[in-house]
Amino acid sequence: MREKNRSSLIKLASAFLMALVVATCGSSSTSDDDATTATPTTSTLSTAYPAEATVTSPTAASGASASATQALKIKNGTVAVKPPTDEATDIKNILNATKEDDCKISFDTNLQAPNALCYGPTITYSAHPDALVGTPSAGSLPSGDTGMWIATETSSGEACVASKMNSLIGEVKNNLDLMRKMTAAFLCQAKFDSLALPEAGKSVDLTASAKKVFARDASTTQFNATVTLARDATDKAGRPIYTATMTGTMSAGSFQATIKHIPEDDANTNYSGLFSLVVALKSSTNIPLGNCTTADGGIVDAMSIRYNKSSSNLKMLFKRAGFCGADTSVKVFDTNNEVDYSLSWKNNAHYAIFGLNSSDGTGDVAHAWQAGNADDNARVLNVTVSTSGSTTSGCGYFGYGPKLQSTSGLATISKMICNWAGPGNSHTGVLKAQRQCFTKDTTGKFVTDTSTSATKSLAITYSPNNSCSKSPATAADFTYTANTPAGNQVVATSDTVTSNLIDLSAIVFTTPTAPSLP
Repeated sequence: MREKNRSSLIKLASAFLMALVVATCGSSSTSDDDATTATPTTSTLSTAYPAEATVTSPTAASGASASATQALKIKNGTVAVKPPTDEATDIKNILNATKEDDCKISFDTNLQAPNALCYGPTITYSAHPDALVGTPSAGSLPSGDTGMWIATETSSGEACVASKMNSLIGEVKNNLDLMRKMTAAFLCQAKFDSLALPEAGKSVDLTASAKKVFARDASTTQFNATVTLARDATDKAGRPIYTATMTGTMSAGSFQATIKHIPEDDANTNYSGLFSLVVALKSSTNIPLGNCTTADGGIVDAMSIRYNKSSSNLKMLFKRAGFCGADTSVKVFDTNNEVDYSLSWKNNAHYAIFGLNSSDGTGDVAHAWQAGNADDNARVLNVTVSTSGSTTSGCGYFGYGPKLQSTSGLATISKMICNWAGPGNSHTGVLKAQRQCFTKDTTGKFVTDTSTSATKSLAITYSPNNSCSKSPATAADFTYTANTPAGNQVVATSDTVTSNLIDLSAIVFTTPTAPSLP
Protein backbone atom coordinates (compact mmCIF):
# COMPACT_ATOMS: atom_id res chain seq x y z
CA MET A 1 0.00 0.00 0.00
CA ARG A 2 2.79 2.40 0.84
CA GLU A 3 4.52 1.68 -2.43
CA LYS A 4 1.34 2.72 -4.25
CA ASN A 5 1.15 5.93 -2.25
CA ARG A 6 4.76 6.81 -3.03
CA SER A 7 4.17 6.37 -6.76
CA SER A 8 0.97 8.41 -6.63
CA LEU A 9 2.63 11.32 -4.81
CA ILE A 10 5.27 11.49 -7.52
CA LYS A 11 2.60 11.47 -10.21
CA LEU A 12 0.64 14.25 -8.55
CA ALA A 13 3.68 16.45 -8.08
CA SER A 14 4.88 15.91 -11.65
CA ALA A 15 1.41 16.60 -13.00
CA PHE A 16 1.25 19.83 -11.07
CA LEU A 17 4.51 21.19 -12.42
CA MET A 18 3.96 20.18 -16.02
CA ALA A 19 0.63 21.94 -15.91
CA LEU A 20 2.28 25.20 -14.97
CA VAL A 21 4.88 25.04 -17.68
CA VAL A 22 2.65 24.32 -20.64
CA ALA A 23 0.41 27.15 -19.48
CA THR A 24 3.26 29.50 -20.27
CA CYS A 25 2.94 28.79 -23.96
CA GLY A 26 -0.23 30.83 -24.36
CA SER A 27 -1.40 34.29 -23.37
CA SER A 28 -3.77 35.52 -20.72
CA SER A 29 -7.52 35.44 -21.19
CA THR A 30 -10.28 37.59 -19.73
CA SER A 31 -13.21 35.81 -18.11
CA ASP A 32 -16.87 36.72 -18.39
CA ASP A 33 -18.63 38.60 -15.57
CA ASP A 34 -20.23 35.35 -14.46
CA ALA A 35 -17.12 33.23 -14.82
CA THR A 36 -18.47 30.21 -13.01
CA THR A 37 -21.25 29.71 -15.53
CA ALA A 38 -20.01 30.75 -18.94
CA THR A 39 -16.88 31.48 -20.92
CA PRO A 40 -15.89 31.13 -24.57
CA THR A 41 -15.48 27.46 -25.47
CA THR A 42 -11.91 28.14 -26.62
CA SER A 43 -9.20 30.60 -25.64
CA THR A 44 -5.70 31.54 -26.68
CA LEU A 45 -4.48 29.43 -23.78
CA SER A 46 -6.26 26.30 -24.95
CA THR A 47 -5.12 26.68 -28.55
CA ALA A 48 -1.53 26.89 -27.30
CA TYR A 49 -1.80 23.54 -25.57
CA PRO A 50 -0.24 20.58 -27.49
CA ALA A 51 -3.23 18.28 -27.10
CA GLU A 52 -1.94 15.72 -29.62
CA ALA A 53 1.48 15.31 -27.98
CA THR A 54 0.71 12.16 -26.06
CA VAL A 55 3.24 9.46 -25.30
CA THR A 56 1.89 5.95 -24.92
CA SER A 57 3.06 2.43 -25.55
CA PRO A 58 3.13 1.81 -29.30
CA THR A 59 1.54 -1.58 -28.57
CA ALA A 60 -1.38 -0.24 -26.51
CA ALA A 61 -4.66 -1.80 -27.58
CA SER A 62 -7.48 0.37 -28.87
CA GLY A 63 -11.26 0.11 -28.95
CA ALA A 64 -12.95 -2.83 -27.29
CA SER A 65 -9.61 -4.63 -26.86
CA ALA A 66 -8.41 -2.15 -24.25
CA SER A 67 -9.18 -4.73 -21.57
CA ALA A 68 -8.22 -4.97 -17.91
CA THR A 69 -4.76 -6.29 -18.72
CA GLN A 70 -4.29 -3.44 -21.18
CA ALA A 71 -5.39 -0.95 -18.56
CA LEU A 72 -4.21 1.11 -15.65
CA LYS A 73 -5.63 -0.69 -12.65
CA ILE A 74 -7.29 1.33 -9.91
CA LYS A 75 -8.98 0.37 -6.68
CA ASN A 76 -12.56 0.23 -7.91
CA GLY A 77 -12.09 -0.69 -11.54
CA THR A 78 -9.86 -0.08 -14.53
CA VAL A 79 -9.01 2.88 -16.71
CA ALA A 80 -8.32 1.71 -20.26
CA VAL A 81 -5.21 2.85 -22.07
CA LYS A 82 -6.70 4.95 -24.85
CA PRO A 83 -5.24 5.65 -28.30
CA PRO A 84 -3.77 9.15 -28.83
CA THR A 85 -6.81 10.56 -30.64
CA ASP A 86 -9.18 9.64 -27.80
CA GLU A 87 -6.81 11.05 -25.18
CA ALA A 88 -6.60 14.31 -27.12
CA THR A 89 -10.40 14.55 -27.13
CA ASP A 90 -10.51 14.08 -23.36
CA ILE A 91 -8.01 16.91 -22.90
CA LYS A 92 -9.88 19.28 -25.21
CA ASN A 93 -13.08 18.69 -23.27
CA ILE A 94 -11.35 19.99 -20.14
CA LEU A 95 -9.69 22.90 -21.93
CA ASN A 96 -12.95 24.04 -23.48
CA ALA A 97 -15.07 23.78 -20.32
CA THR A 98 -17.71 26.50 -20.03
CA LYS A 99 -17.91 26.43 -16.23
CA GLU A 100 -15.14 27.22 -13.78
CA ASP A 101 -16.13 24.25 -11.63
CA ASP A 102 -15.28 22.00 -14.58
CA CYS A 103 -11.62 23.09 -14.39
CA LYS A 104 -10.71 19.96 -12.46
CA ILE A 105 -9.37 16.47 -12.70
CA SER A 106 -10.06 13.65 -10.26
CA PHE A 107 -7.25 11.45 -9.00
CA ASP A 108 -7.29 7.92 -7.70
CA THR A 109 -4.24 7.32 -5.52
CA ASN A 110 -4.36 3.59 -6.30
CA LEU A 111 -3.51 4.10 -9.98
CA GLN A 112 -1.12 1.35 -11.09
CA ALA A 113 0.55 0.15 -14.27
CA PRO A 114 -0.62 -3.12 -15.86
CA ASN A 115 1.22 -6.37 -15.19
CA ALA A 116 2.36 -8.89 -17.81
CA LEU A 117 2.01 -12.35 -16.27
CA CYS A 118 3.41 -14.03 -19.41
CA TYR A 119 6.79 -12.46 -18.67
CA GLY A 120 9.31 -13.57 -16.04
CA PRO A 121 7.41 -16.20 -14.04
CA THR A 122 8.86 -17.86 -10.95
CA ILE A 123 10.49 -21.17 -11.92
CA THR A 124 11.00 -24.11 -9.59
CA TYR A 125 13.83 -26.46 -10.60
CA SER A 126 15.63 -29.62 -9.51
CA ALA A 127 18.98 -31.21 -10.46
CA HIS A 128 20.19 -27.94 -11.99
CA PRO A 129 23.16 -28.76 -14.27
CA ASP A 130 25.16 -25.64 -13.29
CA ALA A 131 25.07 -26.31 -9.54
CA LEU A 132 28.52 -26.61 -8.02
CA VAL A 133 29.51 -29.72 -6.13
CA GLY A 134 28.29 -29.53 -2.55
CA THR A 135 25.76 -26.75 -3.23
CA PRO A 136 21.96 -27.08 -3.54
CA SER A 137 20.80 -28.04 -7.02
CA ALA A 138 17.10 -27.51 -6.30
CA GLY A 139 15.25 -24.27 -5.65
CA SER A 140 13.44 -21.54 -7.53
CA LEU A 141 14.29 -18.66 -9.82
CA PRO A 142 12.65 -15.38 -8.73
CA SER A 143 10.12 -13.64 -10.94
CA GLY A 144 11.24 -11.02 -13.42
CA ASP A 145 14.47 -12.70 -14.56
CA THR A 146 13.23 -15.18 -17.14
CA GLY A 147 12.07 -13.00 -20.03
CA MET A 148 9.13 -13.82 -22.26
CA TRP A 149 8.12 -17.29 -21.11
CA ILE A 150 4.86 -17.88 -22.97
CA ALA A 151 3.80 -16.20 -26.20
CA THR A 152 0.38 -14.93 -25.14
CA GLU A 153 -0.89 -12.96 -22.18
CA THR A 154 -3.66 -15.39 -21.25
CA SER A 155 -6.25 -12.97 -19.91
CA SER A 156 -6.13 -10.63 -22.92
CA GLY A 157 -4.83 -12.67 -25.85
CA GLU A 158 -2.09 -10.11 -26.48
CA ALA A 159 1.38 -10.96 -27.67
CA CYS A 160 3.58 -11.20 -24.58
CA VAL A 161 6.11 -8.64 -25.79
CA ALA A 162 3.30 -6.12 -26.35
CA SER A 163 1.87 -6.76 -22.90
CA LYS A 164 5.30 -6.37 -21.28
CA MET A 165 6.05 -3.12 -23.10
CA ASN A 166 2.70 -1.71 -21.97
CA SER A 167 3.56 -2.71 -18.42
CA LEU A 168 7.08 -1.27 -18.52
CA ILE A 169 6.17 2.18 -19.73
CA GLY A 170 2.82 2.17 -17.95
CA GLU A 171 4.24 4.20 -15.12
CA VAL A 172 5.78 6.68 -17.53
CA LYS A 173 2.45 6.94 -19.32
CA ASN A 174 0.63 7.38 -16.02
CA ASN A 175 2.83 10.34 -15.12
CA LEU A 176 2.37 11.92 -18.53
CA ASP A 177 -1.38 11.39 -18.54
CA LEU A 178 -1.72 13.09 -15.18
CA MET A 179 0.52 15.93 -16.33
CA ARG A 180 -1.61 16.43 -19.40
CA LYS A 181 -4.90 16.42 -17.53
CA MET A 182 -3.58 18.68 -14.79
CA THR A 183 -2.24 20.97 -17.51
CA ALA A 184 -5.69 21.19 -19.03
CA ALA A 185 -7.23 21.92 -15.63
CA PHE A 186 -4.76 24.74 -15.00
CA LEU A 187 -5.28 26.24 -18.43
CA CYS A 188 -9.00 26.01 -17.90
CA GLN A 189 -8.68 27.82 -14.55
CA ALA A 190 -6.48 30.47 -16.15
CA LYS A 191 -9.38 31.48 -18.38
CA PHE A 192 -11.24 32.57 -15.27
CA ASP A 193 -8.33 33.99 -13.25
CA SER A 194 -7.03 36.34 -15.99
CA LEU A 195 -3.43 35.61 -15.06
CA ALA A 196 -0.80 37.46 -17.06
CA LEU A 197 2.35 35.77 -18.27
CA PRO A 198 5.61 37.24 -16.91
CA GLU A 199 7.57 39.60 -19.09
CA ALA A 200 11.14 38.78 -20.04
CA GLY A 201 13.33 38.80 -16.95
CA LYS A 202 10.30 38.66 -14.62
CA SER A 203 8.41 35.98 -12.70
CA VAL A 204 4.86 35.47 -11.45
CA ASP A 205 3.46 33.62 -8.43
CA LEU A 206 0.98 30.93 -9.52
CA THR A 207 0.31 29.43 -6.10
CA ALA A 208 -3.21 30.83 -5.69
CA SER A 209 -4.46 29.40 -8.99
CA ALA A 210 -2.93 26.04 -8.18
CA LYS A 211 -4.78 25.93 -4.88
CA LYS A 212 -8.11 26.49 -6.64
CA VAL A 213 -7.58 23.41 -8.80
CA PHE A 214 -6.32 21.31 -5.91
CA ALA A 215 -9.26 22.38 -3.75
CA ARG A 216 -11.63 20.63 -6.14
CA ASP A 217 -10.11 17.22 -5.39
CA ALA A 218 -9.87 15.91 -1.84
CA SER A 219 -6.97 13.61 -2.79
CA THR A 220 -4.66 16.61 -3.22
CA THR A 221 -5.29 18.31 0.13
CA GLN A 222 -2.05 16.91 1.55
CA PHE A 223 -0.05 19.20 -0.75
CA ASN A 224 1.36 22.54 0.35
CA ALA A 225 3.25 24.03 -2.58
CA THR A 226 4.84 27.30 -3.62
CA VAL A 227 5.02 27.81 -7.37
CA THR A 228 6.75 30.45 -9.45
CA LEU A 229 6.96 30.93 -13.18
CA ALA A 230 9.81 32.89 -14.74
CA ARG A 231 10.74 33.97 -18.24
CA ASP A 232 14.36 34.32 -19.24
CA ALA A 233 15.46 37.78 -20.22
CA THR A 234 17.34 36.29 -23.18
CA ASP A 235 15.20 34.07 -25.39
CA LYS A 236 16.24 31.23 -27.70
CA ALA A 237 16.11 32.37 -31.32
CA GLY A 238 13.57 35.00 -30.42
CA ARG A 239 11.30 32.50 -28.66
CA PRO A 240 10.35 32.66 -24.97
CA ILE A 241 12.05 30.36 -22.47
CA TYR A 242 9.93 29.60 -19.44
CA THR A 243 11.10 27.96 -16.22
CA ALA A 244 8.65 26.85 -13.55
CA THR A 245 9.78 25.81 -10.09
CA MET A 246 7.78 24.12 -7.37
CA THR A 247 8.78 23.30 -3.82
CA GLY A 248 6.55 21.96 -1.12
CA THR A 249 5.68 19.47 1.54
CA MET A 250 3.17 16.68 1.96
CA SER A 251 2.19 14.36 4.76
CA ALA A 252 4.91 11.83 3.90
CA GLY A 253 7.77 14.16 3.01
CA SER A 254 8.80 16.89 0.57
CA PHE A 255 9.19 17.52 -3.15
CA GLN A 256 10.98 19.83 -5.55
CA ALA A 257 10.56 20.21 -9.29
CA THR A 258 11.63 22.37 -12.20
CA ILE A 259 10.78 22.46 -15.85
CA LYS A 260 12.24 24.39 -18.72
CA HIS A 261 9.89 24.72 -21.69
CA ILE A 262 10.64 26.36 -25.04
CA PRO A 263 7.88 26.78 -27.66
CA GLU A 264 9.52 26.87 -31.09
CA ASP A 265 6.63 28.57 -32.90
CA ASP A 266 3.69 30.81 -32.07
CA ALA A 267 1.20 27.95 -32.14
CA ASN A 268 3.39 25.76 -29.90
CA THR A 269 3.30 23.03 -32.57
CA ASN A 270 7.01 22.45 -32.13
CA TYR A 271 8.72 22.66 -28.76
CA SER A 272 11.41 21.29 -26.48
CA GLY A 273 12.02 21.09 -22.78
CA LEU A 274 13.27 19.26 -19.71
CA PHE A 275 11.30 18.20 -16.67
CA SER A 276 12.98 17.20 -13.38
CA LEU A 277 11.36 16.01 -10.18
CA VAL A 278 12.61 14.73 -6.84
CA VAL A 279 10.34 13.41 -4.07
CA ALA A 280 11.63 12.52 -0.60
CA LEU A 281 9.55 10.27 1.64
CA LYS A 282 10.40 9.85 5.32
CA SER A 283 11.09 6.41 6.78
CA SER A 284 8.99 7.38 9.80
CA THR A 285 5.90 7.07 7.56
CA ASN A 286 6.51 3.30 7.26
CA ILE A 287 7.18 3.39 3.53
CA PRO A 288 8.96 0.43 1.89
CA LEU A 289 12.68 1.24 1.98
CA GLY A 290 13.87 -1.28 -0.59
CA ASN A 291 17.67 -1.33 -0.46
CA CYS A 292 17.77 1.70 1.87
CA THR A 293 17.78 1.49 5.69
CA THR A 294 16.12 3.39 8.53
CA ALA A 295 19.49 5.07 9.12
CA ASP A 296 19.10 6.78 5.75
CA GLY A 297 15.97 8.52 7.02
CA GLY A 298 13.87 7.63 3.99
CA ILE A 299 13.90 7.24 0.23
CA VAL A 300 14.30 9.74 -2.57
CA ASP A 301 12.71 9.10 -5.96
CA ALA A 302 14.05 11.14 -8.88
CA MET A 303 12.96 11.39 -12.48
CA SER A 304 13.72 13.51 -15.53
CA ILE A 305 12.13 13.73 -18.97
CA ARG A 306 13.87 15.46 -21.85
CA TYR A 307 11.48 16.06 -24.76
CA ASN A 308 11.27 17.49 -28.25
CA LYS A 309 8.38 17.68 -30.70
CA SER A 310 8.85 18.62 -34.35
CA SER A 311 5.76 18.27 -36.50
CA SER A 312 4.39 14.81 -35.62
CA ASN A 313 7.77 13.50 -34.44
CA LEU A 314 7.96 13.20 -30.68
CA LYS A 315 11.20 12.26 -28.92
CA MET A 316 11.63 11.69 -25.22
CA LEU A 317 14.44 10.55 -22.95
CA PHE A 318 13.17 9.27 -19.61
CA LYS A 319 15.35 8.55 -16.58
CA ARG A 320 14.37 7.46 -13.12
CA ALA A 321 16.24 6.12 -10.08
CA GLY A 322 15.63 5.52 -6.38
CA PHE A 323 18.07 7.05 -3.89
CA CYS A 324 18.35 6.95 -0.08
CA GLY A 325 17.84 10.03 2.08
CA ALA A 326 15.51 12.08 4.22
CA ASP A 327 14.90 15.15 2.05
CA THR A 328 15.28 16.68 -1.40
CA SER A 329 18.82 17.92 -0.69
CA VAL A 330 20.17 14.50 -1.75
CA LYS A 331 22.18 14.90 -4.95
CA VAL A 332 20.33 13.07 -7.73
CA PHE A 333 20.85 15.17 -10.87
CA ASP A 334 23.81 15.94 -13.13
CA THR A 335 24.73 19.43 -14.36
CA ASN A 336 21.97 19.19 -16.98
CA ASN A 337 19.37 18.57 -14.26
CA GLU A 338 18.80 14.98 -15.40
CA VAL A 339 18.92 11.85 -13.23
CA ASP A 340 22.57 10.87 -12.76
CA TYR A 341 23.17 7.09 -12.69
CA SER A 342 26.81 7.59 -11.66
CA LEU A 343 25.62 8.70 -8.22
CA SER A 344 24.78 6.40 -5.32
CA TRP A 345 21.26 5.26 -6.19
CA LYS A 346 20.05 2.05 -4.52
CA ASN A 347 16.51 1.18 -5.61
CA ASN A 348 14.84 0.56 -8.98
CA ALA A 349 16.02 2.53 -11.99
CA HIS A 350 14.63 2.93 -15.52
CA TYR A 351 15.95 4.39 -18.76
CA ALA A 352 13.84 4.76 -21.90
CA ILE A 353 14.14 6.48 -25.27
CA PHE A 354 10.98 7.12 -27.28
CA GLY A 355 10.78 7.97 -30.96
CA LEU A 356 7.06 8.15 -31.74
CA ASN A 357 4.54 9.54 -34.18
CA SER A 358 2.41 11.77 -31.95
CA SER A 359 -0.65 11.36 -34.18
CA ASP A 360 -0.95 7.56 -34.10
CA GLY A 361 1.50 6.35 -31.40
CA THR A 362 3.57 4.13 -33.68
CA GLY A 363 7.35 4.20 -33.54
CA ASP A 364 10.24 2.82 -31.51
CA VAL A 365 10.89 2.42 -27.80
CA ALA A 366 14.11 1.21 -26.15
CA HIS A 367 13.68 0.52 -22.44
CA ALA A 368 16.20 -0.71 -19.86
CA TRP A 369 15.67 -1.33 -16.17
CA GLN A 370 17.50 -2.57 -13.05
CA ALA A 371 16.33 -3.68 -9.62
CA GLY A 372 19.27 -1.92 -7.93
CA ASN A 373 22.71 -0.46 -8.62
CA ALA A 374 24.43 -3.76 -7.74
CA ASP A 375 23.16 -5.42 -10.93
CA ASP A 376 25.94 -5.94 -13.49
CA ASN A 377 23.53 -5.88 -16.45
CA ALA A 378 20.25 -4.18 -17.27
CA ARG A 379 17.21 -5.95 -18.64
CA VAL A 380 16.34 -4.52 -22.05
CA LEU A 381 13.20 -4.51 -24.19
CA ASN A 382 13.18 -3.02 -27.68
CA VAL A 383 9.90 -2.63 -29.59
CA THR A 384 9.23 -1.22 -33.03
CA VAL A 385 5.77 -0.62 -34.54
CA SER A 386 4.89 0.73 -37.99
CA THR A 387 1.91 1.07 -40.29
CA SER A 388 1.83 0.11 -43.95
CA GLY A 389 -1.48 0.71 -45.66
CA SER A 390 -4.15 -0.72 -43.37
CA THR A 391 -1.74 -3.00 -41.49
CA THR A 392 -0.04 -2.07 -38.22
CA SER A 393 2.63 -4.52 -37.08
CA GLY A 394 6.05 -4.81 -35.52
CA CYS A 395 8.49 -6.85 -33.48
CA GLY A 396 9.90 -6.82 -29.98
CA TYR A 397 13.18 -8.12 -28.59
CA PHE A 398 14.27 -8.98 -25.05
CA GLY A 399 17.73 -9.52 -23.62
CA TYR A 400 20.33 -7.94 -21.40
CA GLY A 401 22.58 -4.95 -21.96
CA PRO A 402 24.99 -2.55 -20.25
CA LYS A 403 24.09 -1.51 -16.72
CA LEU A 404 22.64 1.97 -16.39
CA GLN A 405 25.87 3.29 -14.86
CA SER A 406 27.55 2.70 -18.23
CA THR A 407 28.41 5.62 -20.47
CA SER A 408 27.32 4.04 -23.76
CA GLY A 409 25.09 1.38 -25.24
CA LEU A 410 22.18 1.95 -22.85
CA ALA A 411 18.94 0.14 -23.78
CA THR A 412 20.82 -1.94 -26.37
CA ILE A 413 20.63 -5.74 -26.23
CA SER A 414 24.08 -7.31 -26.08
CA LYS A 415 23.33 -10.82 -24.75
CA MET A 416 20.79 -13.22 -23.29
CA ILE A 417 21.33 -14.48 -19.75
CA CYS A 418 19.31 -17.65 -19.27
CA ASN A 419 20.42 -18.36 -15.69
CA TRP A 420 20.39 -14.99 -13.94
CA ALA A 421 19.97 -16.16 -10.34
CA GLY A 422 20.15 -19.95 -10.39
CA PRO A 423 22.94 -22.14 -9.00
CA GLY A 424 26.33 -21.65 -10.66
CA ASN A 425 24.90 -18.78 -12.67
CA SER A 426 27.06 -16.97 -15.21
CA HIS A 427 26.24 -13.49 -16.48
CA THR A 428 28.54 -13.88 -19.46
CA GLY A 429 25.46 -15.03 -21.30
CA VAL A 430 25.16 -15.98 -24.94
CA LEU A 431 25.10 -13.68 -27.97
CA LYS A 432 21.41 -14.22 -28.47
CA ALA A 433 18.06 -12.50 -27.82
CA GLN A 434 14.36 -13.30 -27.67
CA ARG A 435 12.08 -12.16 -30.49
CA GLN A 436 8.33 -11.93 -30.87
CA CYS A 437 6.58 -10.21 -33.76
CA PHE A 438 2.97 -9.09 -33.70
CA THR A 439 0.20 -7.54 -35.74
CA LYS A 440 -2.77 -5.39 -34.81
CA ASP A 441 -5.97 -7.34 -35.35
CA THR A 442 -9.35 -5.99 -36.41
CA THR A 443 -10.35 -5.34 -32.79
CA GLY A 444 -7.31 -3.13 -32.13
CA LYS A 445 -5.31 -5.71 -30.17
CA PHE A 446 -1.66 -6.62 -30.85
CA VAL A 447 -1.45 -10.39 -31.24
CA THR A 448 1.36 -12.79 -32.10
CA ASP A 449 2.35 -12.80 -35.77
CA THR A 450 2.11 -16.45 -36.85
CA SER A 451 4.58 -15.99 -39.70
CA THR A 452 7.31 -18.63 -39.92
CA SER A 453 9.65 -16.45 -41.96
CA ALA A 454 13.24 -16.16 -40.79
CA THR A 455 12.74 -12.53 -39.76
CA LYS A 456 9.44 -12.91 -37.91
CA SER A 457 9.17 -16.40 -36.41
CA LEU A 458 8.60 -16.68 -32.68
CA ALA A 459 11.92 -17.20 -30.87
CA ILE A 460 11.52 -17.20 -27.09
CA THR A 461 12.30 -20.82 -26.13
CA TYR A 462 15.29 -21.64 -23.93
CA SER A 463 16.27 -23.66 -20.87
CA PRO A 464 17.05 -21.72 -17.63
CA ASN A 465 20.69 -22.77 -17.38
CA ASN A 466 23.93 -21.14 -18.51
CA SER A 467 24.01 -22.65 -22.00
CA CYS A 468 20.31 -21.82 -22.59
CA SER A 469 19.74 -25.39 -23.77
CA LYS A 470 18.98 -28.65 -22.00
CA SER A 471 21.34 -31.17 -23.56
CA PRO A 472 20.87 -34.94 -23.71
CA ALA A 473 23.44 -35.26 -20.93
CA THR A 474 21.22 -33.34 -18.49
CA ALA A 475 17.80 -34.29 -19.85
CA ALA A 476 17.39 -37.28 -17.57
CA ASP A 477 17.70 -35.21 -14.40
CA PHE A 478 17.11 -31.46 -14.89
CA THR A 479 13.45 -30.50 -14.57
CA TYR A 480 11.79 -27.15 -14.07
CA THR A 481 8.26 -25.89 -13.53
CA ALA A 482 7.09 -22.37 -14.39
CA ASN A 483 4.27 -20.74 -12.48
CA THR A 484 2.52 -19.04 -15.38
CA PRO A 485 -1.08 -17.91 -15.99
CA ALA A 486 -1.42 -20.82 -18.39
CA GLY A 487 -0.75 -23.22 -15.50
CA ASN A 488 2.42 -24.94 -14.40
CA GLN A 489 4.64 -25.90 -17.31
CA VAL A 490 6.85 -28.94 -16.64
CA VAL A 491 9.71 -30.17 -18.80
CA ALA A 492 9.73 -33.97 -18.58
CA THR A 493 12.93 -35.67 -17.42
CA SER A 494 13.49 -37.24 -20.82
CA ASP A 495 13.14 -34.03 -22.82
CA THR A 496 15.95 -32.03 -24.33
CA VAL A 497 15.42 -28.32 -24.97
CA THR A 498 17.21 -26.60 -27.81
CA SER A 499 17.18 -22.83 -27.65
CA ASN A 500 15.62 -21.08 -30.64
CA LEU A 501 16.88 -17.64 -29.57
CA ILE A 502 18.01 -15.42 -32.43
CA ASP A 503 21.50 -14.11 -33.12
CA LEU A 504 22.04 -10.47 -32.21
CA SER A 505 22.56 -9.72 -35.91
CA ALA A 506 18.93 -10.75 -36.54
CA ILE A 507 17.56 -7.94 -34.36
CA VAL A 508 15.84 -5.43 -36.65
CA PHE A 509 15.70 -2.36 -34.43
CA THR A 510 17.37 1.02 -34.33
CA THR A 511 17.50 2.83 -31.01
CA PRO A 512 15.75 6.21 -31.38
CA THR A 513 17.89 9.32 -31.36
CA ALA A 514 17.65 11.06 -28.01
CA PRO A 515 16.25 14.61 -28.08
CA SER A 516 18.80 17.37 -27.66
CA LEU A 517 18.94 19.32 -24.42
CA PRO A 518 16.80 22.49 -24.50
